[in-house]
Amino acid sequence: MRRLVNALFWVADGVAWLMVMVFAAFGIGAPLVAPIVLRMRSEPPPSVAFLAGLILWCAVAALGCYLIARRRPVGLVVMLAACSVLMVGGSGVLGFLVAGFSLAVFGSPWVLAYIEWRQHAEKHQET
Repeated sequence: MRRLVNALFWVADGVAWLMVMVFAAFGIGAPLVAPIVLRMRSEPPPSVAFLAGLILWCAVAALGCYLIARRRPVGLVVMLAACSVLMVGGSGVLGFLVAGFSLAVFGSPWVLAYIEWRQHAEKHQET
């Protein structure tokens, strides 16, 4: 079981670092690209509040992924908070997909490590 837990933590760390880079790039690039894309669609430019919210959301999501990569369980809570903003903001399906992905990829190693710890504690408690 230890090999499985280590492999799952390794995968979770890799995905978390990848997501940190994606959210950071999106947070930096979206305010620069959004006005250009909206101008090409003949739509009004985005408001400053919209861009600030977008940058803040990307920062929270990147922080959650960074904490997950540093093996801090609170990172999963921060990541789920960013997903809840998506759910409330009108992108419910995307929010549920990201939350489910986060729980599956980042939560499963923690659950398996807890189960392994409980088995180890019960075994040593009996002796």
